[in-house]
Amino acid sequence: MTLFNIKNLATNAKFDQPIVIKSCKETQKWKISNLTPKKLAEKLGNQLVNFRIGTIKKDDIQWENECQYIKASMSEFLDWNDSKFTSEPFSKLDRSENWAYADYIYIKDLFKNVPDFKFTDEIDWTLLGFDPDEGLDAAIWVGTKSSHTACHYDSYGFNLVYQVFGRKRWILFPPSDSENVYPTRLPYEESSVFSQVNMLNPDVNKHKRFSRAHPYIVTLEPGDLLFVPHHWWHFVENLELSISINAWFPLEQDYHCRLHEAVTQLLIQTVTQSDPSLSQWLISKHQTPTFNEGLSIVEQALTTSEDFSIVEKTDRKTAKSSETPKKCLCNIAQRSAILNTENCYIPASYCIEHLASVFEHWTHVKSWNQNALKEARQKRCRLDRPQLTSNDFARCLTAPSVVECIVSELYRQFE
Repeated sequence: MTLFNIKNLATNAKFDQPIVIKSCKETQKWKISNLTPKKLAEKLGNQLVNFRIGTIKKDDIQWENECQYIKASMSEFLDWNDSKFTSEPFSKLDRSENWAYADYIYIKDLFKNVPDFKFTDEIDWTLLGFDPDEGLDAAIWVGTKSSHTACHYDSYGFNLVYQVFGRKRWILFPPSDSENVYPTRLPYEESSVFSQVNMLNPDVNKHKRFSRAHPYIVTLEPGDLLFVPHHWWHFVENLELSISINAWFPLEQDYHCRLHEAVTQLLIQTVTQSDPSLSQWLISKHQTPTFNEGLSIVEQALTTSEDFSIVEKTDRKTAKSSETPKKCLCNIAQRSAILNTENCYIPASYCIEHLASVFEHWTHVKSWNQNALKEARQKRCRLDRPQLTSNDFARCLTAPSVVECIVSELYRQFE
């Protein structure tokens, strides 16, 4: 029996709360735990890496499809981060006004030209209870202070994140908060559902329900391991120069999620074909299939589901949005019934951090009182109703709640 089997904890034990394991002993055995930005630059040499560039002070959400992208070596990136002289393309960017993020890069691709690099020597997921062939699509994330990823949830599986270097802040919301964070599929990226709320500067006038949300906030430090359960929303920001790695692992309910994604992709293809200007919202690196191809994908997803009965709705559909979620992880003794199930034991010597679920700890939020909500409602009443645009209609048509209705009808039609 693996002493620390987080795989069974996440799957068999049905544990659906995020946890942080401080200074995780298993992951600290990985060779990659000793990786620093300088060592990474030395390993990669002159190899070019794709960096996403953003603006530090910006009122709007910086969607990936709207960001600038440049290719540079890791050494050039580090020189720019330290405000040293650097060549193009970083020389054209003011470090005090911009951030850079090499995000979501497959480790096996980044190190494919590095001599003697072997993935399983660097990252051993078996120490966490996984099979040797799992987690091989792990990604690495290297970013400067202020670089971040827009708030979203991942359609498939659960997420494990290991902080290698620097500090990174995570703000998470439970699935039951979905309506409060205003989900959208525009911009469109396969398997990512985004929030319309700017987490760096939330606007309660525009998104009044957001004041009911329940953020869980944690700062990851080197050596920490974060477990992100299925469909938990997360906004991630680097607090300093940072390196982290992560991997997504499948779950049984992914069958249902694949059908959701197939239907969403078909709807996206339909609206972008009717209005080509909507193509600007596409983030996916893959070309959108034709309508017939999309229909075939939907049929395949439907027929490969375990059954055609309507899958029980997830917690985010049934839970009351105003209901405060349970605490992530109390004292380990209080959770013994869950954590000490067969093959799911976590030794008491592990330090497991409880994630706070209170707005008071969120310094970005300025005011969440009833007066602000009242003023927002009065302001909307005074304004004329804006003209409906194709963006508005496409956002409604591809909304997760609409897709859920279509999926439910598909199950009924083919049961």
